[in-house]
Amino acid sequence: MMNDKQLCSMIKDMSSLYIDNVVSEESRQAVEEHLAVCEKCRGYYSSLEAIEVMVNAEDDESIRYQRVARKIKRVRIAIAGGFILLLLLMVIVVTTVAQRVVISGNCMSPTVNDGEQYILNKWVYKFSEPERNDIVIYERDGVYHVSRIIGLPGERMKIVDGICYVNDTATEIAIEFTQDYIVSELQLDQDQFLIMADNVTEYPSSEKRVERKEIVGKAMITR
Repeated sequence: MMNDKQLCSMIKDMSSLYIDNVVSEESRQAVEEHLAVCEKCRGYYSSLEAIEVMVNAEDDESIRYQRVARKIKRVRIAIAGGFILLLLLMVIVVTTVAQRVVISGNCMSPTVNDGEQYILNKWVYKFSEPERNDIVIYERDGVYHVSRIIGLPGERMKIVDGICYVNDTATEIAIEFTQDYIVSELQLDQDQFLIMADNVTEYPSSEKRVERKEIVGKAMITR
């Protein structure tokens, strides 16, 4: 038969298993009966319970930290992905929707002068048709040109004494013509626009017919 010292030693050895609930029913009863009468073993058991609680708390804190770390990582990945997507969208906008262009020459002066910039909107005419007084960019022989629309498809145009007539009706044009400025009457086809430079003083007789397919986009003045 074991003495009290040996029994206390055995109970202490079993305490961890008892806390983890991995002992047999007989062993559980033996431990509980001994703890009921041995104050020293009860103190030892209480200290083990406190340590177990601390370990579990540390494990919970570690789990929470890992969860937070994973969330932060996902947020960082999402931000990086969003930034990359934004860059791609900017590239798409610059290459297909809008483009900054520098004027070379004074053909559109004083609206836009040599060296000044404008935004070439390449998409606006995919959803609507060019209108009178629009400043447009058209491509001819691989070169971009800028001019103002004064005549629309199917119209009969002429300028007499500085006054623009559309189908024999005087029409306001955003170009300052001199009183002696004349453009002989002409008839536009159904796919043609009549364009000319704003600077009619330095660029007289600048009117040209352009087809709809030649118009690349609309110039949006930035100043």
